[in-house]
Amino acid sequence: MKIDWPCIAFVSISLLQDYLWLMNAPRIYYWDADHDKAA
Repeated sequence: MKIDWPCIAFVSISLLQDYLWLMNAPRIYYWDADHDKAA
């Protein structure tokens, strides 16, 4: 059975980037909100 490694790696990296962005997005949003209040 032949495995298409580049394709698997690309999908894995894409999912990982989406996951990291989703984890960081709320932090960035709340930081901006707090920053605006402090200003």
